[in-house]
Amino acid sequence: MARSLTLPEHQPSGRSTHGLSSTKFKISSSDVGFTQSIERRGLVAEYPIAYAVGSGNHAIAYLVRVGDYLFQSPISYYTRRRVWSMAPGFEQDRLPDFTRPVTAECLLCHTGSVFPVDLTLNRYKPPIVGELSISCDRCHGPVDAHLRKPSRANIVNPARLPPKARDSVCEQCHLSGEARIANPGRRVSDFQPGQELEETFSTYVFASPIESSAEPSSIKVISHFEQLRKSACAHNSGGRLWCGTCHNPHNETSDPRTYFRDRCLSCHGSDLAESHPRPSDNCIGCHMPTRPAKDGGHTVFTDHRITRRPEPGMDVKKDRLVAWRAAPAAFETRNLGLAYVAVGERDHLPHCLEQGWRLLISIQEPFANDHAVLTSLGVVYLRKGLVHDAVRVFQRALELQPGAAAYHVNLATALAEAGESEPAIGHLNRAIELDPSLEIAYRRLVEIYGKSHRDAAVDDVFRRYLLFRPQSLSAREALRGVQHGAAYAH
Repeated sequence: MARSLTLPEHQPSGRSTHGLSSTKFKISSSDVGFTQSIERRGLVAEYPIAYAVGSGNHAIAYLVRVGDYLFQSPISYYTRRRVWSMAPGFEQDRLPDFTRPVTAECLLCHTGSVFPVDLTLNRYKPPIVGELSISCDRCHGPVDAHLRKPSRANIVNPARLPPKARDSVCEQCHLSGEARIANPGRRVSDFQPGQELEETFSTYVFASPIESSAEPSSIKVISHFEQLRKSACAHNSGGRLWCGTCHNPHNETSDPRTYFRDRCLSCHGSDLAESHPRPSDNCIGCHMPTRPAKDGGHTVFTDHRITRRPEPGMDVKKDRLVAWRAAPAAFETRNLGLAYVAVGERDHLPHCLEQGWRLLISIQEPFANDHAVLTSLGVVYLRKGLVHDAVRVFQRALELQPGAAAYHVNLATALAEAGESEPAIGHLNRAIELDPSLEIAYRRLVEIYGKSHRDAAVDDVFRRYLLFRPQSLSAREALRGVQHGAAYAH
């Protein structure tokens, strides 16, 4: 945790080529700084790296700063293999670039503190990061009183909390689930150690695990709690087994085999000689093997299911979402509906969108001024082709948060679908004024202008985007295409 976010000093140099897009990357490290360059179709861009993300046990990701905005590099360093390759999620990208927004929620589990600008996706107030690495208060709550007069009474000790609150301390970063839904008026970052997560937000997972017949398995990087819940050790512990049973968050062992074997023997020592066919000095090697992670790039992670014998990996049937723990009764239907829509939109699952819509419609009246509910309803209305209903709810969401650039884009999208191009253009221009980084606003403008063959207006859109991001390969390629009369569907 002390290495969760660092300044990019002493990083390895190297080169890499993305075969799908023929994009070339060059990584340069010197005494004057650390840069990554990208080259495609004769165009080159170079970015100084602002932050390195990750302890380096598995991999290191990199962030670039464009003005007050943070974006992720499409190239990562995989420390165990000592290679540069595409960051998770960029492998199938046909136009990789330094354009993935880094949200405050992304940084929450990698920094001590950050200063996001309200109603933006990835804009931050200087100095952007207050504390580089995860600090004591992430697990122990506010520490000022404890530092003034150390006492057990003025600090949170997770081990002494009730099981749900105890586990919540670890789950805030080690349980991503399929969706996290904040309660009305709350943000995920509002959680404080000592509380239960559900006082702030609810986490949703798919209910139906199915065995995977093929190796390697498809575990996720941040799914430790989901795996552990499947283990016989957790089932038989009566709630006593938790992360701190085996992991010491303050020290990293130099001898994992012996350390974790001792943790196993603290519970199984009395019967191991009788039940184990051949005692080993490496319990985790057999019972908690490492497996490739489907969202972890070229890395492997420990399977926390603690299986008795080697078993195939576990996958999930993407049918039914359930809360990890029950949400507050007043928000139970709301939060589940929002989770279904979020997952359905992300994974292109029509049945999830439909289920989310049905849930939200059933409680629409009590949440008539809930911008999250209105936005999710608008998304499903658009997918259903009910554009006038989408315009209505997006308009109401925008009235509640007129400074949200994304809400202007939502309304503009619905208006364009309804054939109201000029009002849509007005909202998209307003979105760009509020947040010049919002690439989707430029894309929507290009779509509208392109349908009416207004090439001069399309040209202007790309030039406006280049004012914010002068090195954008996609915008420069598209602008070159417009000038030569080529297709510009970038």
